[in-house]
Amino acid sequence: MAQSSQGWKRENKLIFKEGVGLKVEALVSLEGKEPARFFMVVKKDEVQNLYTPSGNTTFRIDLATLRKEFGEEVFKEIIDPMVTQDIRKPFSFMGIKKEDAIFEDIGKINGQEMLIFNSHIKVPIIEENKVLSQKIKIWIGSCDNLLHKYTLYDQESNEMYAETFTDIVINPEISDKEFDFKPPGGTKIIDQTENFIKRYRLILRQ
Repeated sequence: MAQSSQGWKRENKLIFKEGVGLKVEALVSLEGKEPARFFMVVKKDEVQNLYTPSGNTTFRIDLATLRKEFGEEVFKEIIDPMVTQDIRKPFSFMGIKKEDAIFEDIGKINGQEMLIFNSHIKVPIIEENKVLSQKIKIWIGSCDNLLHKYTLYDQESNEMYAETFTDIVINPEISDKEFDFKPPGGTKIIDQTENFIKRYRLILRQ
């Protein structure tokens, strides 16, 4: 999920298996700091686990609780796209509506042709009751129709956060057990479900 601080960039290696879940290996860069690596596993309809090796900490969100708290419609339309990051559906990513997306240009990422669109996210990035971002630019592969990159912009159209999917594997022939998260020994588990609920209650009231 996007951070509110300016200068964040994230590159991801991503494995997505339909009906099962998502695995991400990410490298996060922040201006003036050493890049940090983390791993995320999302078991569909069950749980999201985000593990940071540097702090040997796992941040956990219970998806079943979110579904119960917000209801099926809000979960499917807003919560699930934010958490699951289904890059096969770029026009529903972060609550984007296809009819609101405006074609901007044709570009390239790693030699692959991209269609670039401007739009806005359904759930704004908010900090201290102030809207920081609603504007988004997305890069969609013209051959595979997958989301390869997105950038969030602040209210003055300055780049705030960028995320690139550099290595994408869809529906690999691997066991479903690969999506069962097993934290290393001694890992500190922090459940963020209640904080997530409070944050999104506030956002959805805006």
